[in-house]
Amino acid sequence: MLPFDVIRDEADRTLRDLRATGINTQDVALPPVPGTIALRSSGYFNTAGLQAWAQHSTYVANYDNGRGLLILHGLFIESRSLERLRDNIIALSDAVHHAFLTAIAG
Repeated sequence: MLPFDVIRDEADRTLRDLRATGINTQDVALPPVPGTIALRSSGYFNTAGLQAWAQHSTYVANYDNGRGLLILHGLFIESRSLERLRDNIIALSDAVHHAFLTAIAG
């Protein structure tokens, strides 16, 4: 069995390593499938004199047959472009989410 507590505690690790501010981590909705977890973290960080927004999603499925699935999805956007790209960000994040749902559905 996967250490889901470790996955949950480390979901925002990339953002913390970037010294991001305003970090928010939340569960991503999944059907009640044993051995699955999905988390999404977001926050703001500075790089090369610019403020950027990042979203890091983690999807994990642990199957009884010893196989598994791991999806790590990262988005990094210059903050000034965030509002303009909002619909694209949502569409891309939803596409990854739906692909994971399809994979765990069998």
